[in-house]
Amino acid sequence: MNILFISTNYPYPPDSGHNLRTFYTLKYLAQANRIYYVAFKKRHQDLPQSDPIKEMCEKIDIFVTPDDFSRLRMSFSLIRNLASDYPYVADKYYIEQVERRIREVLYKNKIDIVHLDLLPLTRYLNNFRGIPVALTEHNVESARLLSLIKQSKNILFKMYMYIQYKKLSSFEREEMGKCEICIAVSENDKEVLSKLSPDTEITVIPNGVDVEYFSPKNGEQIPRSAIWVGGMKDFYNRQAVNYFCEEIFEKIKKEVQDVRLTMVGKSPTKKVLELAKQNKDVRCIGYAEDVRPYINEAMIFIAPILSGGGTKLKVLNALAMGKAVVTTSVGAEGIDVTNGENIIIADNPDEFARRSVELLKNPEKTERIGKKARELIIEKYDWEKIGKRYNKIYEELVDKHRNSCRVE
Repeated sequence: MNILFISTNYPYPPDSGHNLRTFYTLKYLAQANRIYYVAFKKRHQDLPQSDPIKEMCEKIDIFVTPDDFSRLRMSFSLIRNLASDYPYVADKYYIEQVERRIREVLYKNKIDIVHLDLLPLTRYLNNFRGIPVALTEHNVESARLLSLIKQSKNILFKMYMYIQYKKLSSFEREEMGKCEICIAVSENDKEVLSKLSPDTEITVIPNGVDVEYFSPKNGEQIPRSAIWVGGMKDFYNRQAVNYFCEEIFEKIKKEVQDVRLTMVGKSPTKKVLELAKQNKDVRCIGYAEDVRPYINEAMIFIAPILSGGGTKLKVLNALAMGKAVVTTSVGAEGIDVTNGENIIIADNPDEFARRSVELLKNPEKTERIGKKARELIIEKYDWEKIGKRYNKIYEELVDKHRNSCRVE
């Protein structure tokens, strides 16, 4: 098949949840198909000389997101969007130059199917008449925004975002219905999306893990140690680490005085930096190109996530590495786990601290849960198996479209 693959991120390196799903979807679709790739990138994002994405694709076109040029420009766009019928994210990724390039690709190549990697890209739907379109919803975008509004205490922010929420939920409902299929990452997301757009065909393809890359390695484990991994500029991650620093860490330390905590991820919050400054057993690493050595040496992986939709790839990666993960119901969403068997779920500070302490004091139990976690990931969340599912669904969609054209 010839696939036009359009995404809002250039996913290399695959160092975030969004980038990981986009990268591996692209990788496994490219193994059996010809990919024409159109993507956006950040202004200061340097593309590497040795870039595997270039090798995967027949043709690549990269555009800089306009609002990434300056805060002033972004502020102007946010204000201007108040007069638009579209939500800000839909306006943000709609560029006439990109639309012209899309039309050129369609004109020069017989495209069998279009893959839209995020909801805002449906602004380009009018260009794909007669071609089946598959939309991947990494999250339920409107539900994610509503969660952000509920968590914020800034009145002006809440007012502006509520306007965006109303636009976005309407946009999501209408645009999903124009696609031949919508791909959700979890059953929970599918349920919410089905209520938004009852007539849209929705199927679940979960997030996955490169089980060879994220695998346990022999090495010395630090006794009574915990780790967080995730960039802290993102609101949901920032909220999670601040929650842990303020409400959980001291409860753990009271029971395990020599607990070692490692925080890995760019843009550490003020709370994280203060905790590291006050405690010699707390390390703040910042950005790490390869997080595996840090995960490998820890006893437990913490993911105290309070909000946000979709499946948390950081949790999947840690499970794949055979770690006992302590998380919340939100952190475990979309993953077919069993509390107490292959993961620990705790939804309040006291319980989160108590269950963490149990694992830190009991290496045998920790190892047993980690082993079960790894088995689950290999069985259900291997990216290679997920990639084959994507390909099968797209082949069936293209065949169905061709057969309907013949009948007509």
